[in-house]
Amino acid sequence: MDKGKSIYVNEFMTEEESQNATKPRKRDRDRFEKKRKDFDLERVISDFVIRKELFISNQSGDIRTHYNIAKTPLGEGAFGVVYLGTEIESGQKRAIKVIEKKMITNIERFHNEVNALKTLDHPNIIKLFEIFMDKKKVYLVQELCTGGELFDFIVEKEFLTEDIAAKIFSQIMRSLMY
Repeated sequence: MDKGKSIYVNEFMTEEESQNATKPRKRDRDRFEKKRKDFDLERVISDFVIRKELFISNQSGDIRTHYNIAKTPLGEGAFGVVYLGTEIESGQKRAIKVIEKKMITNIERFHNEVNALKTLDHPNIIKLFEIFMDKKKVYLVQELCTGGELFDFIVEKEFLTEDIAAKIFSQIMRSLMY
């Protein structure tokens, strides 16, 4: 590039204007100035959001091609059973909730709950990493939490100090506020 020659290229010029111009004409400068004044950076930034749920994959097929799943369950709930799973590629430990599709009576409600789980990203709320589905089951791959139940912790301690109770209460309230 020649040292004494300035080239002005910006997103508001057409490709032809950019290639043919060494200095913008007055009407180009005026058009650029108007667009610059109308440009709303806050709106652009607010629209440019990386949302967690976009990174949670829904996969069909055999989950066992991605995870080794323990035979003994970690726990059981009203709709599913939770197993320890180890991701084959990374060795990461996960909790895998296995739900029989026939147990899902309200499919819309189930989808709403899963979609809500996809959006949550808080230190006191279990994270959902991915979802697998086959013909008979849905597998929710979640964060593994090994600390046990709060109720069992309280029973074991018999009583809680004010500091411990305040910490637990604070964690519960922060997750509810979120």
